[in-house]
Amino acid sequence: MKLKKVQIQMFRNIIDSTEVEIEPHITCLVGKNESGKSAFLHALWRFNPASTRSSEEFSVPEQYPAWLEKKHRREGRDLENFYPVTVHLEWQPEDVKLIEEKFGPGVIETGAMLELSKSYSNKFFG
Repeated sequence: MKLKKVQIQMFRNIIDSTEVEIEPHITCLVGKNESGKSAFLHALWRFNPASTRSSEEFSVPEQYPAWLEKKHRREGRDLENFYPVTVHLEWQPEDVKLIEEKFGPGVIETGAMLELSKSYSNKFFG
């Protein structure tokens, strides 16, 4: 699968990155110091880390914007079920082939998009 778009929300100092398109050859994050470049990459990494240590999971006390956490809890928001990262993935021919081997032809097509989000409770939705 190929990563096509990412959106980060309510993660550290990022309130809403809006959708960031990932270009096929190069994508560059540019900004001043403390503007959220590293936070953006940390959120994306936590979406699917290489290992599964608890330090690599999303955590409201650790990553939800501290200056908003108390306010949002008072408003009754369920912060554990908020999705700080959403990705758009494009099915590639090799992925489609694997799916067809398991479930038969016509389940998914090359180029189709899959939108997946991961919550602060570390559950996926898509």
